[in-house]
This record gives sequence, C-alpha cells and structure tokens, in this order.
Amino acid sequence: MDYSTRTLVKRVLSRNFTVGFIKIHFSVMPLLGILVATGIRAQVETPGLRHFTAGYELPGREVYTILQDRNGLIWFGTDRGLCRYDGYAFRTYTTKEGLLDNTVFQLQEDSLGRIWMLTFSGRVFYLFSDSIFSYRYNPVFFKEVANKIPIDFRIGRDGSVAVSLQGKGTFLVDSNGSVRNLHETGKMEGIHYYIDHSDGNTCLISMRVYSQSNSVLHVIPDRGAPEENFTLPDNPSQRFLAASSGTDIYATSGPYLFRIRKGRMENIRRFDSNILSLSPGSRKDIWVGTESGAFRISALSGKPDQKRVLDGIPVSDVLEDKEGGIWFGTINDGVYYSPGFGISGIELDEKSGLRPVSITAMEGNSILAGCWNGELVKWTPGNSLTIIRLPRTIENNPITRLTRWEGDPSVYLTTVNAGYLKDDKVFRFSNKLHLGIKTNFVRMPDGTRICSGTSSLFRISGDSLLYLTNFDERVNCIASFGKDKLLIGTNRGLFTFNMQDSTFLLFSPDIDDIRIDDMKWKGDTLCLATKGSGVLLKYKNSLMKINSFLGLGGDHISRLVISGDDIWCTSNNGVSRIRMNKEKDNPVTIMNINSSQGLPEGGARDICLLNDTVYVAMTGGISRFAALEDYNNYVPPSMGITAFRVNNIPEPCTGEHLFDASHNNLHIEFNAVSYRSKGNITYQYLLSGGSDTITSMTMAREVEFLSLPPGTYQFSVMARNSSGIWSKIPAEIHFKILPPWYNTWIFRALLLVTLLFVIFFAYRLRLKKLQKDYRIERKQAELQLTAMRAQMNPHFIFNVMNSIRNFMQHHDTGSAEKYLISFSKLVRYTLDHSGVQEVSLEDELNALKSYSELEMQRFEQGFKFDIYVEDGIDTSDYMLPALLLQPFVENAIKHGISGLDRQGCISVRVGKENDRIKVIIQDNGRGIDKPLVTGERIPGDVPHGMSLTFERILAYNKAFGRQMEARICAGTDQYGTVSGTIVEIRL
Repeated sequence: MDYSTRTLVKRVLSRNFTVGFIKIHFSVMPLLGILVATGIRAQVETPGLRHFTAGYELPGREVYTILQDRNGLIWFGTDRGLCRYDGYAFRTYTTKEGLLDNTVFQLQEDSLGRIWMLTFSGRVFYLFSDSIFSYRYNPVFFKEVANKIPIDFRIGRDGSVAVSLQGKGTFLVDSNGSVRNLHETGKMEGIHYYIDHSDGNTCLISMRVYSQSNSVLHVIPDRGAPEENFTLPDNPSQRFLAASSGTDIYATSGPYLFRIRKGRMENIRRFDSNILSLSPGSRKDIWVGTESGAFRISALSGKPDQKRVLDGIPVSDVLEDKEGGIWFGTINDGVYYSPGFGISGIELDEKSGLRPVSITAMEGNSILAGCWNGELVKWTPGNSLTIIRLPRTIENNPITRLTRWEGDPSVYLTTVNAGYLKDDKVFRFSNKLHLGIKTNFVRMPDGTRICSGTSSLFRISGDSLLYLTNFDERVNCIASFGKDKLLIGTNRGLFTFNMQDSTFLLFSPDIDDIRIDDMKWKGDTLCLATKGSGVLLKYKNSLMKINSFLGLGGDHISRLVISGDDIWCTSNNGVSRIRMNKEKDNPVTIMNINSSQGLPEGGARDICLLNDTVYVAMTGGISRFAALEDYNNYVPPSMGITAFRVNNIPEPCTGEHLFDASHNNLHIEFNAVSYRSKGNITYQYLLSGGSDTITSMTMAREVEFLSLPPGTYQFSVMARNSSGIWSKIPAEIHFKILPPWYNTWIFRALLLVTLLFVIFFAYRLRLKKLQKDYRIERKQAELQLTAMRAQMNPHFIFNVMNSIRNFMQHHDTGSAEKYLISFSKLVRYTLDHSGVQEVSLEDELNALKSYSELEMQRFEQGFKFDIYVEDGIDTSDYMLPALLLQPFVENAIKHGISGLDRQGCISVRVGKENDRIKVIIQDNGRGIDKPLVTGERIPGDVPHGMSLTFERILAYNKAFGRQMEARICAGTDQYGTVSGTIVEIRL
C-alpha cells in the first residue's frame, strides 16, 4: 500500500462526510389545536463499535497495520510507533525504546514469539521480552532500500528476511547477511508481496504496468511451479495489493478487486473508492478496506455479505481476532472495534436532545421512540427515520413511556401534558391543567383505560383525562389486577387499589419498602422491575429474587418486556434476558448484553420486541439485535503472567525460580485477554505449597505476597470472561524459597554433630568423674570393710583366748591343746585372706566348720552343727566377704542355743533361688524378737558383732557393686510356735 503518495493522503484526510436533514412541515390543524412537525432523513445503520483514538492512549490517529500475537495481544503499527493493547490499556514503543523510525508499516510474529516491524525508512526491528532490538543486517537493508518505499516483508523460519520495494522488486537477506534478488522490476514500476497460503506455501505476486491501458499480474509460486500471468482491466492503478484466503488469491488495482481461483482470474467488484487494504477473515472470507469504509467479501459468492462498515472513513487494515471481534485500523481516525455479535443501530443527535427514553413497536416494521426533548422518532429499519415534533404547548418535556395495545391504533404518551399519537399525528388530552402523567397506561378487562400522575389516578374519557383519586405514595407504574383492581408500584413497595370501594392496601409484606419501576404479568406470575433489588417474580405466596448475585447485569432495573419464556429487562449496564427453565436446580438462565457485545455506552432505558428482534432505547440512539441469538462469549480468555518481581527486583515470568530466605516478598502481575469483556474479567489465583494454601477471586490483575515462609510454591491463576467462561489452561509460575542458613539440613546436621560431640565430651567428663568418685567410694568402702573386719577379728580372738584361759583354769590341757589346733587353722585362714576382700563360699564354709569345732569344745554336751550344700552347686564359684557367716553362727551359739535344756542344733544350708545362691543359717534356740533386714535401721539392742556384719554387707555391695542381702527372723516349729532363729543370706 503506497502511503507515500501525499496527494492521496491529503485527499483522504480532507473528505468530510455529512448527512443532511430535509424537514417537511405539515399544515396547522385548527380543529384539534395540535401542531405536528415531522422530519425525514436517511439514516445509516451501523454495528456497535468501540472507538480508540489518541484520547484512549493510542499514540496517534494514523494506523497502518494490525496484528494479534499467539498470546492474544493486539499490536498496531502507527505513524507514532508500535502500540500494544491488552484489553485494559495501551503501551507504545517509540524511538525512546530503540526504534530509529516511529512510522511502522508492517508487523509479523515469528516462531519464537518475537514481534517484527518494518518501518518507513526500510529498517527492520523486533521486540522481545518487552525490549526493542535492531535487526543486525539493517545496514544491508538500508543500502538496498535507498530511496524506495518498503511495501511488505516476511520473516522466514531460518531467520531470513524478505522485503518488497516499490519500483525495485523483492530481495531476501539470509541468516548470514547475504542478499539475493527474488524478483526485479527493471525499469517498470511494480509492487511485490509475499503471500502465506493456508497450506504453508509461499508465492510471490508482482504487478507490472506497461502502459496506461496495459498491465499484467504475475503470480510466481515459491516452489518452482510455472508462473501465471493475468491481464488487468483498463486504467490500472499504481497501487496494488494482494492477500490469500485458503487456496484463493485476491488482488486489487485501484478500486478493482480480483480473485484468482484454480488458475483463473475473475473480477469480483469495482468499489466506489480505491482499495487500501486486503485482510483474510474467518470462514475464508476477505475484508476489503477502502477509502470510504470496509466490506467483508464472502468466499462463496464473492459478494459483500454485509453493508459498508465505517462509512466515509478510510480503512487501512482489518483484523478478526480469536474471539471473533473485528478491528478496523484507519488512516485518520484511530482504531474501531466490533465484538462481532451482529448488534447494530442508529445514532441520534444527542446534542439536540434526541435521547430516547422510551420505545414501543408499531404496526408493520416500525419502531417509535420517545426522546428526552419531547420529540418522537419513528424508525423503519432499512428504510427511513422520521422526527415527529410535539406542539409547543407540550414540547421540551421527556416522553418517559409509550403505551400501545393490540387493536388500538393509538400510542399513548407519558409526559407532563399527556397525549397520544394516531396516524403519525400527536393529540393532547384536552385538560386545562398540567396533569403530569408519570406512569404507563393500563387497559382494564372492561376496556377502561387508566393512567396515573405522581400521586393521582385518571381515567381516559374521549380526549380527556378524568380524575379518580389521590394516593399518599409516589406512583411509578400501574397494572391491572383482576376485574376491578389495580396494582400500584411505588417508591415504598407494591399496593392494590380497589376501584369499587377505593381501598388502598399493601400487596405483599415481602415486597414492602422496595421501589417498583415497572411490572408485567407472565401468566399467573407477576414480574417486577425494582431499583436495587433486581427482578422479583411473585407467584401466589412465593417470591423469587433475581439479582446481580445470580448473574443479572444490574440490580437497578427500569423496564420489562415479556416474550414467551423470556423476560427482557433494562438497566444502566445494558440488557438482560431471564429465561425460565423447568429444572428445579436451575430455574432461570441469565444472559447479559451490554457494551461488551456491541451495545453503545450509556445504559438502556426501555425495550421492546418486534418480529423476533429486540429494540433498545439507548442514550445515544436505538440499538437492535436478534432475540433468538446467543450473545454469550464462549471463547475462553487466554491467560498469561506479565510481571514477576521479588523484593521489587524483576524476574523472568517463565522457568523455575530459586530464592534465598530473605527474598520472600513477591509481586505477581497477570492479564487475561478478552476484548469482548471490556475489562470485566474475574481472576482466581491459587498459591499452593509452604504451610498454607492461599486462594482468592479478584478483579485486580496483581497480587502481592509478603514474607512467605520457606517452601516450594506453585502460583496459578485463571480468568473468567464477562459471560462466565473460564480460561482452559491456567498461567503458572513455580518458585522455591530456601530456608535461612540456620534452618537448613546442613546446619542442622552440623548442629547435631556438635551437640553430640558436646554431649559425648560431657559424658566422658562425667564418666571420668563418676569413675573417680566410684574408685574413691570403693576405696572408702574397702577401707570401711577392712576396718569392720579389723573390729570383728579382735573380738573373735578375745573370745578364743577367753575360752583357752577357761580350759587352763580347769586344768583341761587336752581340750586346750585341741582348741589351740582348731584356732590355729582359723588363724591361718584369716592370715591367708587378710589381703583380699572376697573369698569363695567354699573357703568360707571350711572356716565356718573350724570355728564351729572351736565353739563345740566350750560346751559340755556340745551342740549339733551341720553344713549342707545342694547338689549341683559349686561353692568355689561364688564369692563373699571373708568371715561373713561366722558372726551369724557365733550369734546363734551365744544368744540362741546357749543355756538350752536340750541339745542345740545349728545348720547351714546352701541352695539355689532362681539365679542366686541362698545361704540359710538356722538354730533351735530362743529366737529373735524383731526381724533384721539389710538396708533397714538396726535397733540399738542388737549385738555389736551382728550390727557390724550388716554394715559390712552394705559396704561390700557398695564397693563391689553387688546385691547381697541378709535377713534375720524368728523360726517356727511344726505347731507354729516360735523356735530358733533363721538367717537368710542371698549372694
């Protein structure tokens, strides 16, 4: 497209399209006293468009090309840089970001997702990771371009770049910087394009002009197929375009459009102005942008499948996005966007007061709208629009309602001075006072017609309104209720009025104190439009509330209309359709239609249906759309994470991330692309991992997490468009926050090793101290044991010497000699074991036998002494302190059997008890009064030798770590009588 032709640009920019009005005045009708003035004008019906220009952050008004990338973002090449739109805001890239030329003619996305741009100077740039880079072979391009105008370019998968120049041909720069001419024009002017076919092939199209009446279109396939030549009609233009749609190739020359199909070229159409752009559309259609608007050409018929879009505006490019929305770039008026739902309408002169506030369907195909300035607009779609002016006596007052009944040719006007329209003539009710009718008109079952003012009720009688009664409430709407009752909608609820007895009662307590603005009957169900409570459905004693919580477009409902199972209602947010279902779990289905679907901004005031078409009175005009269409957007929004910052430091939005414990303040920004939703997108994010799972729904596009604990995290976010459709694949980002150094397993392992070393060191110190203390205590115990034995031995020796002395005094030398021999054995035993603390049980029993022999010689009749060892016991294996058993036998002799009138008996028995050895010393003496046990307190009357023996046992246990026990108790005979003493020693 040759944008360098300044004469063309000036001519396009200087065009000014205006629509004039022809006004026809009717004659005065003196009989009725009504003046009716009507104006008829042609009115072009246009689709619902959103306009983006410099006031919407678009950098300029000149837009040359439009591109949608794989993430759904829309890119614009303008005269003031590269511009990106994400559905919320625009972002512009200019020379400040790295461009050398702000005029961007062409855009293309490569396989890596980079956005390439061709500028007016012939240089090529690309954008990657939000930064602009200059193509490394731009010097080669600049040399080849010279003073020629770049027309088109393509980026190859191998990194090569091909550029077409006006008047020079097409050249290719490969990935090594080598230049190769693909096609040269020689001395002939020509423009060359690369066309990407749906089958992946690429072909070269060139246009050569030989003379003013002779030019040939050349199609040169890229894969060696034969060249095709097509002769163009007379008077060709110097501007040529080409585009592909499926297997077809479209080409232009000035206002002509051609199609090449299966080797044949056909002339599709001659437009009324030069063609500026060709763009592939959906369903293999083609969009044609001209100097005076845009057309969509059907791939089947080759004819426009709709009327001109943007009449009178030069369209430089057209793009159909992934949602089916259509973007129009213009030469001098920015960008227009259509959601593509088929919603269209007419715009009215809002400055003059033509703001529709009420609407109704007329007979035939006409629509009547009442305006804010007191005028009526009669519109017949596809035909004409008529302005009907009211008489001066009632003009300049809004016509807030229009009421029409089947079979009645009149349309009743709700305004300050009410009247009615009949045969396109306005008549005023012949009341002298300003009645101020505020509500709709109602026809009762008997044919009576009723209307109401702010607080008064009237009946139509001929051409007059007759006063009926007053109310204490402000009346907003009325409806018939049975044969002779009215329903009165007020600011404080719904009331009934009995026209027979004039009683005024509250209709239902559950609707009390709710403002009712409109009401309609749907069978036996009463449908109420409220301000603040949405739509209420009252059936007998049940009440259903349908509000924004259930998905209704708004809670402030102004008007209702019933059509079959559908309830249509209007609000400041557009139009909503409530469809009644028979399912108990899902009684209603709601569909909202607003500016996202193509309705103009400003809210809907009133609504009516005609021939399955919905007509809406909007602030700036009248819109219409098919009632049976589904206007929900079922295309899932594409989701992406746009920014990721940690401790306010930018990080890549992809891949795995690893952060230390101090980098735990995260800021994540995300964006869902759904241009039809107009920013009405709900996001749900989920942060899983760590100690908790965080989830939330929000309209914001960013979230911040402060002081996250260490852990492995996954952040995912999904989006829901304005029709409730969720994105299929969530955008995710994965990261891990490491624990602090003092909370790592290495530190814990080192700490554990250190702690174990300290414990081991402390244990060794403690063990050494305990061993030392044990040695000291053992030494003390041994010394104590030695001292005790030293105390006992002299006592024993003293007793022996005393016995020898007695023998000597009685001159019994034989007994004395025998006693000395036994004593010498015992002394030798004592001397042999004087250096040890332990002796074997065998040695101890032998010593005890020697001792008993000594003691027997002291008694005249002697005593019986036995030692019995149980079979299987080797007494040499068991150790005990030396002379431990002797004191017990001594005590049995001295305090037990001594002085008996019968022979004394002492027995020593050695046996097993579990895994221990038990020594029992028993006598038949007088017995003992109190039992004695080792470890217990020893009474003071116990013999000193016995007390020392018990202390020796305790010291022995402490010194050698043994568990020897001794116990002394009284023995009993076969009759249970106390007899003797029993000593039990457990080794």
